[in-house]
Amino acid sequence: MGSPHREAGFFGPALFAALMVLFLAGCQQEEVCEELTSNPLRIGFYMPSESGQSVTALIDSLTVFGLNRPEDAIYNKQSAVSRIELPLDPGRDSCAFVLQFPEMSDTLFLFYQRELTLLSVECGFVMFYDLERVESTRHVITGIQVNINQVTNSFDEHLKVIVPAPANND
Repeated sequence: MGSPHREAGFFGPALFAALMVLFLAGCQQEEVCEELTSNPLRIGFYMPSESGQSVTALIDSLTVFGLNRPEDAIYNKQSAVSRIELPLDPGRDSCAFVLQFPEMSDTLFLFYQRELTLLSVECGFVMFYDLERVESTRHVITGIQVNINQVTNSFDEHLKVIVPAPANND
């Protein structure tokens, strides 16, 4: 049987080596997700111009919330709004939002297919959407144009919402 001093001497370097390996492993940089992992629906507001082309519209006071969820406003009386981002529901194939303009409100109904997508090992999975149909009430909104059906992690504008030009009060 070996002496206690000899056993301690044997385990000392082994323990030191194991601790050094753990220390060095802890110092290595972890891979960081550099991709955009949120993928909201991006909507731009436009109004007709005299030339017949649509131009960017600025909404004076816009409140947006999920249908039947006014207490959870995504935008609350935002001024000078020309573009918004709305979160689609990853657990359902449709969702709806109320857009309260200064004059009246409209409801936007979105119907889509969901696809769970692996971005990378570092970023994990995200939900992408394929817009199938978009509808709205027409109190203020006069038209909707789908620019891009695929709602992914890009910065592209998916919908163009047409609103009337402000009344000229001269």
